[in-house]
Parts: sequence; C-alpha cells; structure tokens
Amino acid sequence: FTNRGTFRKSSTGTTAVGVAYTDSALTVIQAGVLQLNGTPTLLADSVDVALGSQLLLTANPTTIDRVTRFNPGAVVTISGATVNFGAVATDTVRVPVLAFTSGTAQGSGVLIVTDSLDWTSGTFNGLGTTVIPLGAVAQLSGTSGKGITSRRLENAGTVHFGGSGNISLTGSPQTVNIVNETGALWDVQSTGTITVSSGTALFTNRGTFRKSSTGTTAV
Repeated sequence: FTNRGTFRKSSTGTTAVGVAYTDSALTVIQAGVLQLNGTPTLLADSVDVALGSQLLLTANPTTIDRVTRFNPGAVVTISGATVNFGAVATDTVRVPVLAFTSGTAQGSGVLIVTDSLDWTSGTFNGLGTTVIPLGAVAQLSGTSGKGITSRRLENAGTVHFGGSGNISLTGSPQTVNIVNETGALWDVQSTGTITVSSGTALFTNRGTFRKSSTGTTAV
C-alpha cells in the first residue's frame, strides 16, 4: 500500500493495515488506533495523530525516516516491532509521546522523545542516541526487563526509574553510555538494578541522581 495523498482513519476502535505500507505524504489518525503490521513499513512524511488516538507499530521492520513529522502530542506505540529511527548518524527523528512496550527501537541517528517516554519493556539498540530533552519525562515501569545495546541515552529532563524490572546494558560492539545531563534528574523509585550483561557500559551523572525508594538498588 503506497500512500502519496492522504490516508485518514476517522473511525473509533482499531484498524490494522496488514500489508507493506509506505507513506510519502500524510497519514491522519483522527480517532482510535491505527495498527501498522505489514512488512516492511516506511513512514517518510507527516503523521497527524489526534489527542486520544494512537499509532501502533507492530511490523518488522518499520522505518521512520528523518523527514517524518509528528504533530504535537502524537502517541506512537512500539509493541513487538523492530523500528528504525533514521538511517545514518546525521538523521534526527522527533517523537512527542513514545510508549515502548516490547520490541526494538534502533537506528544510527538521533531519536528525541520531546514530551514523554513510557518504557515498560523492550530494547534500545544500535549506534545512535536516544534523547530525553529538557522538560520531557521518561517513566520506566513494570516488572519486565529493559535493555540498551551499543547505544547512548542522554537525559536532560526527568527519568523516573520505577517498577521492579532491571535495565540490562550490553556494551558490545560499542560502549553503552548513559548520561544524566546538567540540571537533569534521574529518580530511582524502585529496587530494580542497572546491570552490565557484556562489554563496557558507563553511567555519567552531571545532574541529580536521586534514590527515593526503600530497599536496595544496585548500579
């Protein structure tokens, strides 16, 4: 399915597109959930997600190109999909609200979650960078483990590390770097641990690292 015009979902409920979907124009989600589970899926232009609606990505692979533009407040959910954000290191993709429930978010470029990240499971992978900017909030929650492989995570906003799921770091083939920037807050609200499964990983704190939970948290 190749969209060069406007693909609009105006009904409530969930609509699934189970064929390869390429968007080079405009995808509009006015109501409900649009699930893209065809292989492959490419989003390469504007995506307009209305308040209360959602773009659900379950296809392997899904590519969100550097020219993709999401409207403010747009909710994108990764559930079991492998999603490539950008193709090269100079690519930057901005997603307002990212719900990461399972699967893999990867790419050589920069992924900026401008408003909020809700991370309950899944792995950030690849040689790129995931950024939580000033004013944005990342909520790590739930009992499932989370992973970072060969990637850089920069927090300039607020990270709430809750739930009991651990963060497993794989610093191979490239070192994992977690940087809590100046003025940022990394708030540990759980007994989950940050572990290195293999390779090399670094946690650099330039802001505030706060443990507000009872019990023992291991870094």
